[in-house]
Amino acid sequence: MHGILFKHLKEYVESEYGHETWEAAMAEAGIEPKLYLPVTRYPDDEAVRLVEGVVAATDTTEPALLRDYGERLAPELLDTFEAHVRDDWDALDLMEHAGNQVFTVLYSEDGDGDEVVAAREDEDTVVVEYASALELCELATGVLRGIGATHGPPVRVTEGACMHDGADRCEFTVRRE
Repeated sequence: MHGILFKHLKEYVESEYGHETWEAAMAEAGIEPKLYLPVTRYPDDEAVRLVEGVVAATDTTEPALLRDYGERLAPELLDTFEAHVRDDWDALDLMEHAGNQVFTVLYSEDGDGDEVVAAREDEDTVVVEYASALELCELATGVLRGIGATHGPPVRVTEGACMHDGADRCEFTVRRE
Protein backbone atom coordinates (compact mmCIF):
# COMPACT_ATOMS: atom_id res chain seq x y z
CA MET A 1 0.00 0.00 0.00
CA HIS A 2 1.12 3.52 -0.78
CA GLY A 3 3.14 5.13 2.01
CA ILE A 4 1.16 8.36 1.86
CA LEU A 5 -1.76 6.50 3.47
CA PHE A 6 0.39 5.35 6.38
CA LYS A 7 2.01 8.75 6.91
CA HIS A 8 -1.30 10.59 6.95
CA LEU A 9 -3.05 7.93 9.00
CA LYS A 10 -0.51 8.56 11.74
CA GLU A 11 -1.04 12.33 11.46
CA TYR A 12 -4.82 11.87 11.50
CA VAL A 13 -4.81 9.58 14.55
CA GLU A 14 -2.45 11.83 16.48
CA SER A 15 -4.49 14.96 15.73
CA GLU A 16 -7.85 13.33 16.53
CA TYR A 17 -6.93 11.00 19.39
CA GLY A 18 -3.39 11.85 20.52
CA HIS A 19 0.06 10.35 20.16
CA GLU A 20 -0.65 7.75 22.86
CA THR A 21 -3.47 6.34 20.75
CA TRP A 22 -1.14 5.96 17.77
CA GLU A 23 1.37 4.14 19.97
CA ALA A 24 -1.41 1.90 21.32
CA ALA A 25 -2.60 1.15 17.77
CA MET A 26 0.94 0.25 16.70
CA ALA A 27 1.31 -2.05 19.71
CA GLU A 28 -2.11 -3.63 19.07
CA ALA A 29 -1.06 -4.21 15.45
CA GLY A 30 2.23 -5.78 16.54
CA ILE A 31 4.28 -3.19 14.66
CA GLU A 32 7.44 -1.65 16.03
CA PRO A 33 7.52 2.17 15.89
CA LYS A 34 8.72 3.37 12.50
CA LEU A 35 8.76 6.33 10.17
CA TYR A 36 6.40 5.93 7.22
CA LEU A 37 7.65 7.56 4.04
CA PRO A 38 5.03 8.77 1.54
CA VAL A 39 7.00 7.52 -1.49
CA THR A 40 7.49 3.98 -0.18
CA ARG A 41 5.09 1.05 -0.46
CA TYR A 42 4.23 -0.99 2.63
CA PRO A 43 2.46 -4.36 3.07
CA ASP A 44 -1.32 -4.27 2.81
CA ASP A 45 -1.73 -6.39 5.92
CA GLU A 46 0.19 -3.78 7.92
CA ALA A 47 -2.41 -1.17 6.97
CA VAL A 48 -5.24 -3.52 7.90
CA ARG A 49 -3.63 -4.25 11.28
CA LEU A 50 -3.07 -0.54 11.94
CA VAL A 51 -6.70 0.34 11.20
CA GLU A 52 -7.83 -2.52 13.46
CA GLY A 53 -5.41 -1.22 16.11
CA VAL A 54 -6.85 2.30 15.91
CA VAL A 55 -10.39 0.92 16.19
CA ALA A 56 -9.38 -1.12 19.24
CA ALA A 57 -7.70 1.91 20.85
CA THR A 58 -10.64 4.27 20.30
CA ASP A 59 -14.40 4.22 20.58
CA THR A 60 -14.97 4.45 16.82
CA THR A 61 -16.00 1.87 14.24
CA GLU A 62 -13.88 0.93 11.27
CA PRO A 63 -16.30 2.39 8.67
CA ALA A 64 -16.57 5.69 10.57
CA LEU A 65 -12.80 5.87 11.04
CA LEU A 66 -12.11 5.21 7.34
CA ARG A 67 -14.72 7.71 6.11
CA ASP A 68 -13.47 10.49 8.39
CA TYR A 69 -9.84 9.71 7.62
CA GLY A 70 -10.62 9.70 3.87
CA GLU A 71 -12.18 13.15 4.10
CA ARG A 72 -9.08 14.45 5.87
CA LEU A 73 -6.76 12.64 3.44
CA ALA A 74 -8.30 14.13 0.28
CA PRO A 75 -6.57 17.54 0.46
CA GLU A 76 -3.23 15.80 1.02
CA LEU A 77 -3.79 13.61 -2.03
CA LEU A 78 -4.69 16.63 -4.13
CA ASP A 79 -1.54 18.44 -2.99
CA THR A 80 0.66 15.41 -3.57
CA PHE A 81 -0.70 14.66 -7.02
CA GLU A 82 -1.43 18.22 -8.15
CA ALA A 83 0.47 17.63 -11.40
CA HIS A 84 -2.33 15.18 -12.37
CA VAL A 85 -5.13 17.66 -11.69
CA ARG A 86 -5.92 20.40 -14.17
CA ASP A 87 -6.45 23.87 -12.72
CA ASP A 88 -9.83 24.25 -14.42
CA TRP A 89 -11.27 21.02 -12.95
CA ASP A 90 -13.82 21.10 -10.19
CA ALA A 91 -14.40 18.07 -7.93
CA LEU A 92 -16.72 16.32 -10.38
CA ASP A 93 -14.26 16.79 -13.25
CA LEU A 94 -11.51 15.34 -11.06
CA MET A 95 -13.68 12.35 -10.15
CA GLU A 96 -14.60 11.86 -13.81
CA HIS A 97 -10.90 11.39 -14.47
CA ALA A 98 -10.56 8.88 -11.64
CA GLY A 99 -7.90 6.93 -13.51
CA ASN A 100 -5.36 9.57 -12.52
CA GLN A 101 -2.78 9.14 -9.76
CA VAL A 102 -4.96 10.64 -7.00
CA PHE A 103 -6.99 7.44 -6.72
CA THR A 104 -4.24 4.84 -7.20
CA VAL A 105 -3.35 5.13 -3.52
CA LEU A 106 -6.49 3.04 -2.85
CA TYR A 107 -4.97 0.05 -4.68
CA SER A 108 -3.63 -3.05 -3.01
CA GLU A 109 0.05 -3.87 -2.73
CA ASP A 110 0.23 -5.81 -6.00
CA GLY A 111 -2.52 -3.79 -7.70
CA ASP A 112 -3.63 -6.88 -9.60
CA GLY A 113 -7.21 -6.28 -10.70
CA ASP A 114 -7.39 -2.96 -8.86
CA GLU A 115 -9.12 -0.16 -10.67
CA VAL A 116 -10.96 3.10 -10.22
CA VAL A 117 -13.05 4.16 -13.20
CA ALA A 118 -15.69 6.84 -13.55
CA ALA A 119 -18.32 8.04 -15.95
CA ARG A 120 -20.09 11.37 -16.08
CA GLU A 121 -23.86 10.83 -16.04
CA ASP A 122 -24.72 14.51 -16.40
CA GLU A 123 -23.38 17.93 -15.40
CA ASP A 124 -24.08 17.25 -11.72
CA THR A 125 -23.41 13.51 -11.40
CA VAL A 126 -20.43 11.18 -11.69
CA VAL A 127 -20.53 7.42 -11.06
CA VAL A 128 -17.25 6.08 -9.67
CA GLU A 129 -16.47 2.36 -9.57
CA TYR A 130 -13.77 1.05 -7.26
CA ALA A 131 -12.36 -2.48 -7.23
CA SER A 132 -9.52 -3.62 -5.01
CA ALA A 133 -8.60 -6.61 -2.91
CA LEU A 134 -8.29 -4.11 -0.04
CA GLU A 135 -12.03 -3.38 -0.12
CA LEU A 136 -11.50 0.13 1.23
CA CYS A 137 -14.87 1.41 0.07
CA GLU A 138 -15.42 3.48 3.22
CA LEU A 139 -12.06 5.16 2.69
CA ALA A 140 -13.02 5.81 -0.94
CA THR A 141 -16.30 7.37 0.22
CA GLY A 142 -14.38 9.69 2.53
CA VAL A 143 -11.89 10.65 -0.18
CA LEU A 144 -14.71 11.47 -2.60
CA ARG A 145 -16.47 13.61 0.03
CA GLY A 146 -13.19 15.28 0.92
CA ILE A 147 -12.47 16.14 -2.70
CA GLY A 148 -15.88 17.79 -2.94
CA ALA A 149 -15.28 19.73 0.28
CA THR A 150 -11.78 20.78 -0.74
CA HIS A 151 -12.00 21.20 -4.49
CA GLY A 152 -15.69 22.17 -4.76
CA PRO A 153 -18.50 21.86 -5.31
CA PRO A 154 -19.74 20.10 -2.16
CA VAL A 155 -21.04 16.66 -3.10
CA ARG A 156 -23.27 13.92 -1.75
CA VAL A 157 -21.85 10.41 -2.11
CA THR A 158 -24.12 7.36 -2.11
CA GLU A 159 -22.91 3.80 -2.44
CA GLY A 160 -24.79 1.25 -4.49
CA ALA A 161 -23.07 -2.08 -5.09
CA CYS A 162 -20.44 -2.94 -2.48
CA MET A 163 -17.61 -5.49 -2.32
CA HIS A 164 -18.51 -6.11 1.33
CA ASP A 165 -21.86 -7.41 0.12
CA GLY A 166 -20.33 -9.74 -2.48
CA ALA A 167 -20.16 -7.40 -5.49
CA ASP A 168 -16.99 -7.43 -7.58
CA ARG A 169 -16.65 -3.66 -7.15
CA CYS A 170 -18.13 -0.74 -5.25
CA GLU A 171 -20.19 1.83 -7.08
CA PHE A 172 -20.50 5.40 -5.83
CA THR A 173 -22.87 7.99 -7.20
CA VAL A 174 -21.48 11.46 -6.58
CA ARG A 175 -23.92 14.35 -6.99
CA ARG A 176 -23.40 18.07 -6.72
CA GLU A 177 -25.30 19.37 -3.69
